Amino acid sequence: MSREGYMTKNDSLYFTENFNEYQKNGVITFDIFSSICREYKGITEKPVLEETLKDLKASLDKKNTMQTINLKQEEYFNFVNTVLKDQAQSKNQNDPEMEKLFKSLAGKEGDYVYKRKLTDIINMFGLPINLTNFFQPVSGQEEINFNEFCCLFRAENVDENLRKTFITFIDKSSKEPEEKEDIKAIYKANFPIKYYGD
Repeated sequence: MSREGYMTKNDSLYFTENFNEYQKNGVITFDIFSSICREYKGITEKPVLEETLKDLKASLDKKNTMQTINLKQEEYFNFVNTVLKDQAQSKNQNDPEMEKLFKSLAGKEGDYVYKRKLTDIINMFGLPINLTNFFQPVSGQEEINFNEFCCLFRAENVDENLRKTFITFIDKSSKEPEEKEDIKAIYKANFPIKYYGD
């Protein structure tokens, strides 16, 4: 994942400034990294953050025998991306509109959205989306389950063009009156997602 990955400009500024402030000889301790994450106002899902930090520390403990765990700059930003990805995934998993969109795109199978189908929608509407970046969280997969689908989008900060595109496609492919009503409900809810892309 690139250094930017899931980071907005504000995220990047915050985490870069903090790395520069607290690093010593190009490394920062995991404890300081954890504090930086806990103090960031952009991270709102605190229980999810604590679970992510616990998992990251456990993965480091397996590799590291020293008491103080140091992160190099690249590892620090990879961990920031993991934290932000888990935050977005948690918000999107609890969003009823996200679930409706997934179900509409998944069709009768219901368990997966196919990468090819999403690609076709994006291409059909000529959206300026870098598909490599868009699909980076699920690279190499053709079948995308709900949790993985949630990782493709940033919570909040509506991308009106992308939302309209998905809604238009679903609306055109909906045959049943109740499906049409679901589409109207998604649209009225101002579907709160933005893809992780350019």
